[in-house]
Amino acid sequence: MSDERSDGPRLMTAKKHDGSKGAAWEKWKTEYLDAAAGKGDDMASWADTFNGTDQQVGLTAAQVRARTKRRREAYSSLLLHLDDEGLKATIRAEAGGAANATQRRSEKVRFVKEAHRSLNGFRHETARKETERKLRTYLSSSIEVP
Repeated sequence: MSDERSDGPRLMTAKKHDGSKGAAWEKWKTEYLDAAAGKGDDMASWADTFNGTDQQVGLTAAQVRARTKRRREAYSSLLLHLDDEGLKATIRAEAGGAANATQRRSEKVRFVKEAHRSLNGFRHETARKETERKLRTYLSSSIEVP
């Protein structure tokens, strides 16, 4: 099946997912995973990759490269099948089509923590400077020089 545009990418489902939840999501997901079961390599299908049932430990270097390629292709296909930009952004942040989604998540968590620490440090420093400024103003106005 293909996208509504004749020059667009070929889709594995009848239509792209619009981001809706509930029964519409479940129906689309089933259709997509059924189609993804036919894609992949000798080790696993894209559906196995999405479900986390592909072999992930004890891989040779060649198998790791094949798994990396399979994950990249699977996530690329998934993003092509979505219309909801928010959902795409979440997938990019969580998995990013990268070979190691766990590493991507931990990098994101580390970035958020560092940003939070920096922001808190900025707030504390700003508050400290503001308090010093007020104290200087107060002291300079309340002390009379004889």
